[in-house]
Parts: sequence; structure tokens; C-alpha cells
Amino acid sequence: MPALLSGESNFQLWVSNIPNRFIVEPYPGIQYNSHDLYNFYNFSSKVPDSATSIKSYGTPGQLNSASVDGGLSYHTRTGINGTVIENAQIVPMDISILPIEFASRVDIYKNNLTPYGIPSTSGFINFDVFSFNRSYIDLSVGSYSTYSARTLFGYEIDDSILSAGFSYTSASNDFDYIDNLHFINKAYNLDYQKWSLIGQYKCTFFSFYFSHTTKEAGTGMKYAGYGRQRDDFNLLSFRSALFDTPIYIDYLYWINRFKNQLSSDDTHFNHTLSTKAERKIDFNFLISTISVINKYYAVNSTTIGYKTLDEVHLVLMNKIPLQSLEIGVGADNIYRFDNVYYCVPSISSSLKIFDGLLLSGSISSILNLPSFNDLYWPKQGSAEGNADLKPEDGVKYQTGILYIIFPFTFTTSYSVSYINNLILWFPHNGGVWKPENIKKIFSRVADFQIKFEEALQDFILKGSFSFSYNYTIDNDPSSQYYSKRIIYIPLYKTVSYAGIGYTKDFDISFFMRSCSERFVTEENTAWLTAYFVFDIAIRLYIFQFSVENVFDTQYQEIEGYPQMGRYFKGGVHIEI
Repeated sequence: MPALLSGESNFQLWVSNIPNRFIVEPYPGIQYNSHDLYNFYNFSSKVPDSATSIKSYGTPGQLNSASVDGGLSYHTRTGINGTVIENAQIVPMDISILPIEFASRVDIYKNNLTPYGIPSTSGFINFDVFSFNRSYIDLSVGSYSTYSARTLFGYEIDDSILSAGFSYTSASNDFDYIDNLHFINKAYNLDYQKWSLIGQYKCTFFSFYFSHTTKEAGTGMKYAGYGRQRDDFNLLSFRSALFDTPIYIDYLYWINRFKNQLSSDDTHFNHTLSTKAERKIDFNFLISTISVINKYYAVNSTTIGYKTLDEVHLVLMNKIPLQSLEIGVGADNIYRFDNVYYCVPSISSSLKIFDGLLLSGSISSILNLPSFNDLYWPKQGSAEGNADLKPEDGVKYQTGILYIIFPFTFTTSYSVSYINNLILWFPHNGGVWKPENIKKIFSRVADFQIKFEEALQDFILKGSFSFSYNYTIDNDPSSQYYSKRIIYIPLYKTVSYAGIGYTKDFDISFFMRSCSERFVTEENTAWLTAYFVFDIAIRLYIFQFSVENVFDTQYQEIEGYPQMGRYFKGGVHIEI
């Protein structure tokens, strides 16, 4: 971000490119990790962080949702190149309609970022598709009739960078599996086709990014008459600065169409226009950042009708540097044009003990507002909204440690959350899903990670191990489910990665992840069994080969959607 003069503008038309790297500047207490993504793995295995969960319907590429700290995807936001993906109709977004196949790095924020203007209680995941200026062609074929082609071109001329990419993927995903009752069943109607187009132009004065993704897929739902779905997702982002004031403009246009054999088309048009102006003022003893954000949402739906929402955020963040100690105090002041006002404050700190050791902590308010679908979805098919939903609120306490001693990096975090009126969809009689408020929720989350990277002459050694623990329960003594764990949240999760490379010609890597059982009923009487996934990938010159699900071929991440069996993939990756 550009540095400003102390408390005043220099009154010149100074325009500069705004980096996309940081969604939230590293204020005291912000816990941030960045990971390179390993190209040839299924995306569910790409992110080497146990605190991050990416659930899948079962087909390579049929991803569903992403969450931080193993919690609810409802409490996590995702982004592309620093643009926060938001819409008013549904939370969370299906991340498979984003161009994440181009992502070469993922940035993970583990804090409650609601006080910073991003409505994410548990964290934020940013997929960076332009972290490296490179050009390549990637072709592959895999099990279950999976075919993929991807190309990205980048050109640098003087101070300008122009990048463009195209990808296409298709898969059938018809396979037999053993269900929870130990009967042989068949997965079907999970086939899909997806193509994406992305582009970026960066120069001294501004940066511009666009993407378009079209995805046509089966939903796999038998009771809905073999439903089919098409998504057209468009994103435009502009970054610049005027009079030392960074300017951000983002526009999202998403068309979702659903059709089955039993009903007519169900179509939803979503528009989101977000503008942000940010000003940093350095008073030496105090660094203040003032951000004004306007978010306008419009939805035109055959199901919930035409609805709009306009809100203004005034985000005030103050950082007080005291030698090795930094203190941050701030708040997001939210005004909605239906005359509703919210204030979400936070206080945080970081303490540098010595070079390589940093302690951090924060206390922040929680706010999570229901979506249009939560409130207004009419009773039809397998779902029904709830107009009586209340906003979530509460408080989150978080601490963390970062310790670096070459070639190792250790990070750990611990958080406790008290949430009132948690919004969660539950199945009711007849299989109809409906959102409800759970009056009181208690959550205790801890995670630990160690990373290693060392170069020994022509060899490069890499490795990581992470462990997360998440104890989230119904904490309302008057509830019949008091002290029961919340559905779909695993108690334990581990992720391990190990790799060795020789020059640029050869590398082999191993990826392992395990997950404990996840309850699927409020009574905690039914659950998805624990699983252990082992993947291996080999690259020799331009040739790549991988085997996924080597040992566990029958696990599920979402009830009723078994994962694919043992999966083989081969292809070529040519750097241009």
C-alpha cells in the first residue's frame, strides 16, 4: 500500500498500482499463512493446512464449500486475486464455479475479519491465480472419463504485465460404492463440464482483472428427478489510487439455473457491486486507516422474486506501535438502507519477543446476517426458508504463536467463541431442510503447523504437518441437544505433505490427510466415518502422473455423496 504523509495529502495526482496480495493488512493479531498449491493433485488435497476444509461431492472438480478452522463454510469467505466473493442470496458460495484451477497459491486468514469489513467469522481463503508471471500449457486425462486442458500466458513489457488463460474440464464420475448400510450402490448424475477464461492487465497506474466461468453439472439428487444445474459466473475487478487514496471496484454477475424432470426451470440472477476507498494516516505514534465501503446487492429470482440490499461500511482501524509491542483497535460500522445499524469492534496485539518469535492475540465481536435464501426461500421441494431468523452475534478470543528457525516455521493458534443464534440448516420431517437459530454455541479451536524447506545443492526438500482440533457444541442448557456436537464439524483433522525435487527435471511428493467422524444429526446418533486419504504424484520433465485415494476408496465428505474410488491421472505440463 502507498505510504502517506503524516496526516495530510500531497495534493498531486499520484496514481499507482494496488497490490492484490493482502486482503487485510497485517494488523496486530492477524494470523496469515500462504501456501503454494501442488499442481497435479485433486483440489481437495492441494491445500496443505488442516485448519482448512474443502468439501467435495465426489467428482474431481465438483467442489462444494471451503471453511477455515474446520468449522462452518457459512462463516468463511473466499476470494480470487484479493476480491472478496459476496452475494446476498446464498452463503456459502460453491467454489467450483470460480476459476480456482489456475490458482498457484492460497492465502489463509484465520481471524474473525468482520471488524475489517469482510463478513467472515472463522476466516478467509484467497486463491491467487497470478502469483507467478509465467506461461504454460497443461493437458491431462484421468479416471472416470476426466479430461482437462489449461493454458496461461503472461507477458511483461516495461512496467506492464498482461496475462490471459483458458481452461476446460469434463468428468463423468459413474462408479460403484458401498453405502453406510454396507450395500453396493451407484453414484451417478455427478458428471460436469466447466470452462473458464481469465485475464489481467497491470501497469504503473492501475490493475484490471476479469474472469468468466461456465459450469454445467448434474446434482446427483435422485429425489429431485435427476436435477441439472448451470452456472455462469463473471467477475470484474479494478484497482488504482487517486490522491494517495487506494480505490477498489468489484462487480460480480452470477446466473444460476436449475432444472429437473419434475419442475420447470429455476433461475437466479445475482449482481454485487462493491466500491472501496481507503486512506492511511501516519501520526508516528498512531497509524490510522479509514475505509469507506459500499456494497449493493440485487437478486432477480424465479423463486424468491426481486430483492435488493444496499449497505455502507465505515471501517476504522488504528495501530499503535510501541517498540516490540503493537496494539490494534478498530471497528466496522455497518449501515443498511433499511435503517439497520451494526457496530463490530475488535482489539488486538502482537508482541515480538525476539527475531523469529511473535505472539499475537485478539478479541472481536461476531456478526453474521442471514442471506436472502435463509429468509425468503418458499416451501418447495426439499427446502424452506425462515423469515424469523435472527442475526448471529457473539465474541471470539484468539491467540497465536509464530516461530521461525531456519529451515523450520512453526505456527499455532487457539480460539474460543461464544455465538448466539447460530444459523444452521437442518433436515426436518419429510426430508425438508430449513434454517434455524441455535440459541447458544460454544466453540474451542486449536491448530498447529510445522513447515520445512531446504535446498541441498541440486535437491529441494519440502515438508509440512498440521493438526487441528475443533470442539463446537450446542451450549444452550434449555435445548434437547445441549452439549451435542454441531453437525459436519470434525473433532480432529491432520494434513501432511512431503516432497523432494531434483533441479527442475524431477520431483515426487506425498500428500496425506485424515479426518475424524462427523455427526450428521443433531442427536449425534448418525455420523460419517473417519477417513485417511493418501495421494502420490510424480513429475519427470514435462510428464506428470498421480494416484489419489490409494487406501481409502469409500469415504464421504457430504452425506449421500461418496468420493471417487482410486483415481489415476496422467498428463503433460509444458512451460513456455
